[in-house]
Parts: sequence; C-alpha cells; structure tokens
Amino acid sequence: MGLPEQAIPRAPLEVSLNALSTLRNDIAHGNAPIGELFHPDVPGKSARQIEAHLENLERLIDHVALAFHEYGKSRLYRISA
Repeated sequence: MGLPEQAIPRAPLEVSLNALSTLRNDIAHGNAPIGELFHPDVPGKSARQIEAHLENLERLIDHVALAFHEYGKSRLYRISA
C-alpha cells in the first residue's frame, strides 16, 4: 500500500503478536489447557507476561493507526500520473 512506515517497527512487537496468536490458537484448538492461562508458574502464560505482550500489541496498533493517518493525510493513496 505504500504506508509511510514499516509494518512492524521493532522486533519485540512482532514477538508479542506471534506469542499472543499462538497462545490463542493453542487454547482454541485444545492444544493447551485454559487453566494454564495466567498461571504464574507456566512459562509464557503468566499474567505479567501476557500483560507485557498486550502492551506491545497496543503499541503496534498505535503505530499502524498513525501510519494510516499519515497515509491519508499525505494523500499517498493517489496515483501519480
């Protein structure tokens, strides 16, 4: 689309997106028990770790929203002749 920014500007944001996606899919498809979710002793599934991933996801959403805003404001969607 020609957005003015990188899709995912920092590696930790992509890591968090993938971690939350995998976590959701594992629970939805029965590959991980939901009882492990938010458990402090289960690696990658503690409330603190999930909160950190959600904060990164919030940063990613803000980044994408600002990129689309700039895209529209600068009229980058227009085709140059």
